[in-house]
Amino acid sequence: MKLRTVPPLFGLICALLMLGVAMLLPAATILFPGQKIVALIVIALGILLDVIAAVQFRKHATTISPFNPEKTASIVKTGVFGISRNPMYLGMLLILIGIGVFLGSPINIIILIVFVAAITSLQIKPEEEILEAKFGSDYAAYRDNVRRWI
Repeated sequence: MKLRTVPPLFGLICALLMLGVAMLLPAATILFPGQKIVALIVIALGILLDVIAAVQFRKHATTISPFNPEKTASIVKTGVFGISRNPMYLGMLLILIGIGVFLGSPINIIILIVFVAAITSLQIKPEEEILEAKFGSDYAAYRDNVRRWI
């Protein structure tokens, strides 16, 4: 696979952009009661989803690395992978949503949309091509039954 993005680094860049937007446009901030608590819960759910997915990858003795999908030993279809084909990217998105809620800038929704579009086109779709080439109809059946994000 030709590496097109580094998902954790891209997530960090998006988080920093969100912070920059909030700092540059403080007048666009929306505040509501319990905002910080809601944000922390969403961030915690994202981290938990990432940890659960990583544990499932390890349990099935397959690669967790987004850089080498060709080294995938098996398709994990159970647990969080029965809900989303990409729970680790979904976890990253939840973390970014939580950061966006914490910062309170609705303009950051644009960054969330860019994150989803970029990860989908630059990382997920190339991974899917490799997995389908490697696992054939088994992966195709999984892809047809489980959504890409949620």
